[in-house]
Amino acid sequence: MAGTQITIEISGDKRVLANFSKVEKDLMNPRSVLTEYALMYMPAIQEQFASGGRQFKTPWPYLKPITITRKVKEGFPPIPLVRTGKMKSNFRYQVRTAALASKTPGYIPTGLLTIYNPTPYFKYHQLGTSKIPQRIMLRFDEVRKNLAFSMYIGWTKNIIYKHFKVRR
Repeated sequence: MAGTQITIEISGDKRVLANFSKVEKDLMNPRSVLTEYALMYMPAIQEQFASGGRQFKTPWPYLKPITITRKVKEGFPPIPLVRTGKMKSNFRYQVRTAALASKTPGYIPTGLLTIYNPTPYFKYHQLGTSKIPQRIMLRFDEVRKNLAFSMYIGWTKNIIYKHFKVRR
């Protein structure tokens, strides 16, 4: 083995490092993918109302006969959770991101998507009480989890493809 020489030459390493820095920077702000997810989720809430809870596989209990009689007498439809329409139309979302300096050791970019309903009585219907049966309007079920995962993976791939000019 004496006299054997092995030489390894890497070219374009500065460009590769620059591209990785760009990827890292883009991954630090997941606002776009979280917003896209929220916009995909919001119609599912409306479908939960339209299907009486079946969208998230949580069928709502039927109204008691006395409740139906009272609602009809007051001019409201005899279906659960619909009187004025305020709660049904009051779902909102908020996206927050925390992009710290990329030099932070072990830092994982974070983002927070909150989907909520500020209507004061929403929580009583969502969670149920001793007098009000639970009627779930928001749920992060397997379908929504898989969608979120797929969207995040797609978003990540697109960032990599963009900076490394990868053909799909």
